[in-house]
Amino acid sequence: MQVKLEYIELGKDLDHAEILFQQYSNLIYKYIIQFVRINGIKIEINEYDDIFQEIALKLIKNGYIDSFDEKRSSIKTWLSIISKTSVIDYMRKRNKQFNEVNVDIYENELSFEHKSNDLDLPKGLLTERQEQVINMFFVDGFEAKEIAQRLQISSKTARSIKHQALERLRNHLGVATTDSSRRAS
Repeated sequence: MQVKLEYIELGKDLDHAEILFQQYSNLIYKYIIQFVRINGIKIEINEYDDIFQEIALKLIKNGYIDSFDEKRSSIKTWLSIISKTSVIDYMRKRNKQFNEVNVDIYENELSFEHKSNDLDLPKGLLTERQEQVINMFFVDGFEAKEIAQRLQISSKTARSIKHQALERLRNHLGVATTDSSRRAS
């Protein structure tokens, strides 16, 4: 590639990418920020750097820098297009990862629903959430932390729901502990 970048001719002994990034990194960030704002995309501040790194990889690793042709477009137009497509690619990849995580959670919930009939709990005694937590503890063998993640509650809440459900079951079966009997009176 023999392209003039702001009066510096890129020769074989100079690193094309280094010169490109020295001169145009601020412009690349500007293009990323503009595209994100115009399209109302919600991203964290550190994700701008991740997108910039994606662009750098495309330019260097994928050889985009060698494909630039000043007869077809200006360097600024070319960088603008690469920046926009990189934001789109980044968001697709991020959303795909997000969706894959959600699919795993739903698959686990489906398998949980299939197994939930293994415990013969009295109908109407426990709330739906209590039944769900009890089955996850005793049928599926999940720890409080795992249940909390799956149900999007805290571990403390998961343990509390389990405790409340067990108290109801003990009272129903007439095997309440002396502590729970005192509390009931």
